[in-house]
Amino acid sequence: KEALDHSLLEWGVDSDSDQLFRKKVLQKGMELASLLSSSDRDSAGRMSNKNVRNKDEDVFVSPSPSPICFDHLRPNKFPRDVQSAYELALRSDVESLTDDKCVLYEDRLQDEINGFGEPYFKWIDKSYKLKREYTGIASHRLNPLYRYTFERHTKPSFLFKCWFTNEDVESDMGTFLEACWSCHAIQKESCFHCNSRNSLRWSGGFGSSWQDLVCVECRCMYELKTKASMEKIESIYHHNNLNSGSFSAYCEIERARRVDDPNGHRHKVNSGGRPKMFLVLLPRKFTFDLNRQKIHEVTIAEIDTIKPKLSEANFNPDREEVSFKSRTTMNLRSKTKWFDLPFSGEDVDLPATKKKIYIECFGQEVFNACGGAGGGDEGASSGGRGRRYDERLDNQYHQHQHQHQHPHP
Repeated sequence: KEALDHSLLEWGVDSDSDQLFRKKVLQKGMELASLLSSSDRDSAGRMSNKNVRNKDEDVFVSPSPSPICFDHLRPNKFPRDVQSAYELALRSDVESLTDDKCVLYEDRLQDEINGFGEPYFKWIDKSYKLKREYTGIASHRLNPLYRYTFERHTKPSFLFKCWFTNEDVESDMGTFLEACWSCHAIQKESCFHCNSRNSLRWSGGFGSSWQDLVCVECRCMYELKTKASMEKIESIYHHNNLNSGSFSAYCEIERARRVDDPNGHRHKVNSGGRPKMFLVLLPRKFTFDLNRQKIHEVTIAEIDTIKPKLSEANFNPDREEVSFKSRTTMNLRSKTKWFDLPFSGEDVDLPATKKKIYIECFGQEVFNACGGAGGGDEGASSGGRGRRYDERLDNQYHQHQHQHQHPHP
C-alpha cells in the first residue's frame, strides 16, 4: 500500500481527487499482496490451493506453485551466431505478444515538455514537488486520467507501427543487445553466482520478466536492462532505483521461490536459501577497452526489493484490469563488473531483419498493406509512416496464419 500510495502521488492522484481510481488501484494491489502473505500457507509452509483467477498480466497468479526448475532448458538450443539470436528474439516477441498489449498511447503534453512519465517527485521533507519540465502547465492537464489518449490495434498493425512507423531506436538496440548478451554469455561465461560452466540458458522474450537468462544448476535468474550509456547506469546505481517489468510476474516467481525456502525472509528478494535474482545493466553506447576494442561493459548486482508502481497503461479508461510495473532496488554491496561484451553492432542489419521476421510471421500482403505508397519496402527500411490499418489486414493475416504455421523455435 505504501508503494502504491507513493506511485499515485508521483502521478498527482491523491486522496482528494480521483477517489474511485485510487480505490481500484489499492484494492488490486492488496489482492496481489495477499497472495504473498502467510494466509496463503498451510501448516507445513506450503502454498494453499486457493481458487485464484489467472490473467495474462499483473492481476492474479496461479495457485499452488511448484519449486523453480529449469531442467527443461538443459538442452541448449540457443543460436550460436548473433544474427540468428536476434531473429529468435524478434520471433519470441511476436509469438508472446497478446491482444490486450496491442495498445499505443499518446501524451497530450509531448510537445510542451522535455520528458515523460510522472510529473511529481518526493522531496526530502516527504512532500511532493512538481518536476521542472512541468512548470507552467495547469494541474488539470497533468491529471493522467485525461493526459493520455489510447488506440487499440490488431497484432500486425501494432508491431508494424512499433517496428517501422514509430521506429524506436532505443527499443531496437535493447532487443538486439539482449540477443548479443545472451549469445555471448551462454557460450563463454560462467554463472555469476555458482560459477558453473555451460549452465546459462535463454528464457527471455516479450512475455518473460525477471529471467532473461537462468542457470540450470543453481536456478538463479538474470534480468537484463539496457540503458543509453555508462553514465546513465551509474546514475541508476547512485539513486538505487530502476523501473522494471511486470509486478505480478515477480509475485509468481516469488511464490515459487518460497516453496524452495518456506521460512525465508518475506521482504528481501535474496534472503534465505531461495534461488537468487540478479539485475544486469548494459549500456547501448560502446566504449573502448585497453586494447582499443569496442566493448559494452556489463555490470551486475543482486536484486534487493521489488515493489509495484503505476505506468501510463494504468490510465487507459477502456482497460478492465489494473496492472503494475515494478520499482526495483539493488543490494549495492554486491554491485560489480561481470564481463565485457564485444561490440557487434556492425554485424546485423536491424531494419532488414525486422522486415524478414515480420513477413515470415504475417505475410507479404499484410506488410505491403501497412507500408504506405511505397508498397512497404520504403516504409520499413526508412521508418516512414505507413497507411492507416484497415479491416483487410485482419483477413490477410488470418489467411496467412492458416496457410503457414510457424513452430516455436
